[in-house]
Amino acid sequence: MRKISDILKETRVEKNLQLDDVQKGTNIKKKFIVAIENGDFRDLPSESYAMGFVKSYASYLNINPQKAVMLFKREYAGDKQIKESIIEPQKA
Repeated sequence: MRKISDILKETRVEKNLQLDDVQKGTNIKKKFIVAIENGDFRDLPSESYAMGFVKSYASYLNINPQKAVMLFKREYAGDKQIKESIIEPQKA
């Protein structure tokens, strides 16, 4: 299944939009747009900010924001599970 990070980046490129265009149109900092497009959600301030950014970015690109958020939640949860399975609990 496709990831929202890939869909957003591909759509932006297809529309010949630069990161600066998206930043101006959404008021999302460029570094956060890059993090979203790369699926690096841990580089965003929090999960709720990330969800808002994805919703805003999707709307800007004329992508259904509700579906974008649904895909984001799946991608974010998968990333979180991978991290949790890699990190060993600290011993007391």
